[in-house]
Formats: sequence, C-alpha cells, structure tokens
Amino acid sequence: MSQSRASWWVEALIGLLVLWVVGALLIPRMGGRIGPQFAKVKSDLFSIRSALDAYKAQNGDYPSTAQGLEALLRQPFQGKPPMSWKGPYLTGGETSLLDPWKHAFVYRSPGATPNAGYLLFSLGPDGLPETDDDIVQ
Repeated sequence: MSQSRASWWVEALIGLLVLWVVGALLIPRMGGRIGPQFAKVKSDLFSIRSALDAYKAQNGDYPSTAQGLEALLRQPFQGKPPMSWKGPYLTGGETSLLDPWKHAFVYRSPGATPNAGYLLFSLGPDGLPETDDDIVQ
C-alpha cells in the first residue's frame, strides 16, 4: 500500500472515531426528546393550548390554577365561575390530561411572568419538576 493511501485510511478512521465520540456525548443529552413519546407530548401540549384559547375566548380568562385543566372537561365550580362555559373544550377525557408517561401535565395560571396567561408543561419521563427532561412548548 502506498504512503498516501495508508494515510487516507488513518484519517478516515480518525474522522469516524471523532463522529462516534461526539454522538456518544450528544445522544444521552437528548434523552427523552426523540421518539414517539416526545412527539405525542408536543401534540398533546398543542391540543391543550388550543383548548385553553377556546376556553378563554368564551369565558374571558383562562382557568385558574385551582380550577386546573379539568375546567376544559367539566364546568368548574370553584373560584371565579366562567362566564359562558360551553365545553368540553378537550376530547379524550381524563387521559388527555396525562403525558405518555402517565404524569399529569403541569398547569399554572397566571403564568410565571405578568404577560404569560399560563404555564403549561410535561414533567417528562422522570416525573420530577425542574429537571432537564421537562418538556415546555
């Protein structure tokens, strides 16, 4: 084998080794963010956000934290009563309020900032708040 051909193989092997190391470092950081469960969470969050917007359009405000996401399924009777509840605003019953790991979606209203109407997210696979696998859309 010629010198240039041998050096080409060495360079190719080093390149593959670098790609393997980078992949080994990045893939675990993505954790639960790939695959069908993550896609389902994104879809569920979109559906819940749409239902919350419909609720607000008919009732003047989002459900309170105490009323929770259940206000999208049944008329709430605690706190400020809705002006014109015409739900349910979300189909799928109680299971529509659970992420793929069977944890309830976290909902708080008002949100974390004055302009945020609400905060909505999934606790992710570990089910613990304020960890790297929480999924906020």
